Amino acid sequence: MQSVFKREEQTEKFEGRGRRPLELSPVEHIKRYVQEHVAETISLSEAATKVYLNPNYFSQLFKQQTGQSFVRYVTEIKMDKAKELLIHTSLRVSEVAERVGYMDVAYFSNTFKKMVGEAPSEYRRKHAGHSGERCHFREKTSK
Repeated sequence: MQSVFKREEQTEKFEGRGRRPLELSPVEHIKRYVQEHVAETISLSEAATKVYLNPNYFSQLFKQQTGQSFVRYVTEIKMDKAKELLIHTSLRVSEVAERVGYMDVAYFSNTFKKMVGEAPSEYRRKHAGHSGERCHFREKTSK
């Protein structure tokens, strides 16, 4: 019975009933979770479950509040971390890929190139030593 009450409290927390100003919205909660667990794979469905929402509703809510899809957001967070690692460490590209949750280095490299506009090794060569640089992504172009 105690777990039922705990779930109701958590549901109230995320649905806004009785929310205190310092508590996170479902979207903010998941954004923080993604940033803290960048090496893990988290699906939209898993994210929605963590905040007790239907995946379709969570997807709409996420897009409405952030202006981008959940998948795009997760990919950008992973690529931001990859850029950081490429610039500030001497890890091999395959090690960087693993640290941001990609076990297939070719897939990581292709995704990185699509998002950033250059291959990970090119990015490192051009940007190594530039600390404090903001990450910028190319807009996805239609083919």
